Amino acid sequence: MDFIEQPDTPGVEVLSTQDMLELLDSESNEEMEFEAPVAYSSLASHIMQEFRINKDAKRNSLVEDDITNSLEQYNGQYGRKDLAKIIAEGGSTIYMQLTAIKARNASSWMRDILLAANEKSWTIKPSPMADLPNDLKESISQSINEEFQELADAKREEDAKIAEAKAAKEAQSAQGVPGGQPQEQEQPQQPQAGATTQAGTAQETVRDLNQEKRDILISVYEEIQKEAKFNMMFMERQIDDQFLAGGYYKALGTFIDDFCIFPTAFIKGPVITMKPKLVWENGEPVVTKEYCFQDKRVSPYDIYPSPEASSLQEGSLCEHLRLSRTEVFDLSEAPGYDAGAIYKVLEDTTEGSSTPYWIDTGIESDKADQEKRGDQFEANRNVIHGIHFFGSVSTRILKEWGVECDQLASAHPEKQFEVEAIMLNEEVVKCVLNDDPLLRRPYYSASYQTRPGSIWGRSLPMLMEDIQRMCNATARALSNNMALSSGPQIEIYIDRLADDGEIENIRPFKIWQLTTDPSGGSGRAVNFFQPTSNASELLSVYEQFESRADDATGIPRYAYGNEKTGGAATTASGLAMLFESSSKMIKDAIRNIDAGVIIPRVEYQFYWNVILNEIDFSGDVQVKALGSTTLTVKGAEQLRRNEFLQITANPVDQQLMGDGRAELLREMANDLGFIEDIVPSRLDQKKNQKKAQENAAAAQENEMAMAEQKAKLNNLGAETQIEGQKEMAGANNNVQQMQEDGKNQRHTESMAMKEREIQAFNDQNGYRLMQQSSANTIDNDTKKEMQSKELSVKLATGSGI
Repeated sequence: MDFIEQPDTPGVEVLSTQDMLELLDSESNEEMEFEAPVAYSSLASHIMQEFRINKDAKRNSLVEDDITNSLEQYNGQYGRKDLAKIIAEGGSTIYMQLTAIKARNASSWMRDILLAANEKSWTIKPSPMADLPNDLKESISQSINEEFQELADAKREEDAKIAEAKAAKEAQSAQGVPGGQPQEQEQPQQPQAGATTQAGTAQETVRDLNQEKRDILISVYEEIQKEAKFNMMFMERQIDDQFLAGGYYKALGTFIDDFCIFPTAFIKGPVITMKPKLVWENGEPVVTKEYCFQDKRVSPYDIYPSPEASSLQEGSLCEHLRLSRTEVFDLSEAPGYDAGAIYKVLEDTTEGSSTPYWIDTGIESDKADQEKRGDQFEANRNVIHGIHFFGSVSTRILKEWGVECDQLASAHPEKQFEVEAIMLNEEVVKCVLNDDPLLRRPYYSASYQTRPGSIWGRSLPMLMEDIQRMCNATARALSNNMALSSGPQIEIYIDRLADDGEIENIRPFKIWQLTTDPSGGSGRAVNFFQPTSNASELLSVYEQFESRADDATGIPRYAYGNEKTGGAATTASGLAMLFESSSKMIKDAIRNIDAGVIIPRVEYQFYWNVILNEIDFSGDVQVKALGSTTLTVKGAEQLRRNEFLQITANPVDQQLMGDGRAELLREMANDLGFIEDIVPSRLDQKKNQKKAQENAAAAQENEMAMAEQKAKLNNLGAETQIEGQKEMAGANNNVQQMQEDGKNQRHTESMAMKEREIQAFNDQNGYRLMQQSSANTIDNDTKKEMQSKELSVKLATGSGI
């Protein structure tokens, strides 16, 4: 072989490009021939044959190359062939980590959605027509019939009363006709009118009964849905607790990393296993073991589906197991395993043994190199290799291995049964019939971009492979150009040097000893020139291809905080619109996870709980994945809730909503991630309502007592007021009587005075008459004396004034 020496690594010899490519091709195409052992059981031979078929199909379809290339691209490494060409051309081997940036940010984006704090990416809901146990159905049906019968009886009684009232009214109308008999022309008309009225009443009754029946059925349906939802709430919490104990969310996080790197990512669960747990007994720590439903990530290197299968539930499925000696020994204590076969595997396997020939997949070197676990021998030291097999096996082979069950007793020898088997080295240590009712396998997969009809999709690195290669080529050219243009190039005519000075050593104040130009010209013996720098053009090309990666992957630069954005991304609303548009590819990728992993995994766990716990429930359930709707619904849903709360913030709506407003507030507090319960629980709310009702009743009783006391006081005041009024009326009467008595006394006195005056007047008149009668006998002198006396009397009595 020819060897070349690199100028930048003096003394290091490498293979030439052609020799390296030929060597790599020969290594990849070379297949080692091994002589298979003779003594194999029929079941072991069947598993080995299925594994070899699946392994060859995976290699021939270049899936292994896609896995390795995607991982190399994510790790920022050139493939061996590409690296050999780059080294042969010389120059920089720089690798731009553009794929790693996109994959890491896609992974973090998905983690925020699928592994958000205080939230689950799934929920369990009953189907639109929940199927409850038969006894509950019968009780509900009986309740419906009783309520409907009571309603029908009440309607019949009401109709009978109405009919009697109408008949009595018609009889009164017939008796009111002149002559005591209805007219002959009116006789046929009255029954028709009565019949029409009775028919209308009957129709109304039927409509009312039907409406009441529909209302009852709707209420019963709603009650059934509420009961089913209530049961699902406890099942959902139980599954969530099992996921936490079994490491589901941790495995899902690792799965998301694989999802953003490999063509297809895989997760396995539930794997029912014993897990150590630390508990406290009498103040002392004690290690116990308990069963848990464990989930784990499966490397794409280790999964081998059937070539004709379009999903992991079809054909035969093989997983390359790598177990430590401790893990293998622990299997001997687990139910369903052959302890003798496990002990034989441990005896035949020595420390530092290599991978068995029939399991060797030819990728152990690449796998160990990319996972940074040394070479393939160091990575597989003290590791026992095996195959976890799911597929169909004939009755004959199962009976030969020793499987015993009622299903095999009367089955045809060639009838196929779905089995689960584990083969370590060359021994089958477990083989049982698949006990899942739907024959499901505990494997789930999803791809960033699916390929119709294939388990293997396209990875994020594959979507931007050409862009990554162009960015790398541009970066290498930029690095080489910058190296060349970083300083001047020197041209020297060696035959004109006057001494044997060192021409490679260029320093300031260097003296060049030269000879005269033999041609007689004035040409310079040492010429300096500056190579042209193409950095600006190369940077422009790099930026163009870097921006193309946003479109290819659906992960824009502004999604992970790149400040070099423009256009609509310079405003908050514009950035939100761009973010919503760019999230379409991420949402589509998350939908693949929802459909391929989350929904079937939760359904699998649900039915496990129903079977193991013997729950009296029909299993009529729907698992709803929330990851793909989080990007579009979360913000809009929060906005709509706030608007709804504002609209219903009035006494009328609050009275209609009742406890529904508390439910809404409780959901909003949960979405905000509040640790403490801001909104009271339903039980506390019932207690508060009962306490409020008791306080209201007590207040009402106090108010009634106060009102009664006030009424008594008012009555007493009224009586007192009446007595006072009576006393005042009596006093007024006394005063009036006194006034009347005084008035009467004054009147009597006035009358007596008048009588005295009259008597005096009369006396005066009599005296006057007497004087007149004696006037003739008295002389004039006596008459004058009498007149003067009369005048005196008048003056004394006041009469005549």
